[in-house]
Amino acid sequence: MMAHARLADVAEHAGVSTTTASQVFSGKRPVSADTRRRVLESAAALGYRPKGRTGTIGVLVRPAEAVTSFLAGTTSFSTITGAVTLGLLNAGYTAFVSSSHAELTAIAARLDGAVVLHPNFEDETLHELESRRIPVVAFDRDPSGSSFEWWVGINYFSSFIRLIQHIHATGGDTIGLIIGETDNMYRRSILQAYSALAVSSGNRQLIRVADNDEGVEGARAAATRLLEANPDCNAILTSSSVFAAGAEAAVTRRGLSVPEDVRIASVLDGAPAETAACPITSLRLDTTAIASRVVEVLEERFRDGEPPVVHQCIPLELVVRGSTARAG
Repeated sequence: MMAHARLADVAEHAGVSTTTASQVFSGKRPVSADTRRRVLESAAALGYRPKGRTGTIGVLVRPAEAVTSFLAGTTSFSTITGAVTLGLLNAGYTAFVSSSHAELTAIAARLDGAVVLHPNFEDETLHELESRRIPVVAFDRDPSGSSFEWWVGINYFSSFIRLIQHIHATGGDTIGLIIGETDNMYRRSILQAYSALAVSSGNRQLIRVADNDEGVEGARAAATRLLEANPDCNAILTSSSVFAAGAEAAVTRRGLSVPEDVRIASVLDGAPAETAACPITSLRLDTTAIASRVVEVLEERFRDGEPPVVHQCIPLELVVRGSTARAG
């Protein structure tokens, strides 16, 4: 990487004229896909940033299941992604949305900034964009506990504790947990809250992992295994509304009733929870607040300001429905 790469350096590295390289960044004239690729790869290799603002913000949707689970009915990823995208458009930016690290970093030289949604453990995109000096912020923290401070998120732990306490208060004293596979702060916070309350109340930890790609059916299978091994389980907490629908299917297939025999709650709300045969208690995201705060933090970074002092600032609203109605 050159200390002060010029457009001419990029053009020479890519084997094109300076005019052609300029057209790749300006978009004023058509350039072949192969030429565009070579110029952008050269810009990335040399650390070149075009002068002037492009107004383009890259949005990386990190969880692998965010795209595949959309057709299964999971709405949390789509609503967060849509809200952040619209928030950027409303602020006057152009948004480039992708679920691919390679795709986003390939056009990094054309970005003014980036947003990473739900970073992975030791997230490679955060590291790479930081190394290229591209302003980047994240919704949720990198679960590795890295020193990256430009993030905002939800106070998951206290919200989850409140949800589990609600289940206890309605008679659910043996609670199973159906959770997905992706290692991020959301998943870790669920496990932390569930385990903390289980230990403090002296209850067993009944955790089953569902296959993200199998959606409702994966959760149904996991809940079936849970109930077969633990017939005294009278409540199930799930990490998504799709999993909650699967848990409800497992309960009814065993000839049991919701909520009389087994209470069900979803950590995040969504259409499958709202439209279930017995509507499912959930925690609801304020996506407008998420989008507004993400854009605010990104623009603060553009101004060379300071990272947020309070990171976990987005509330979750407890929405009580029939699935956790009090017994009797």
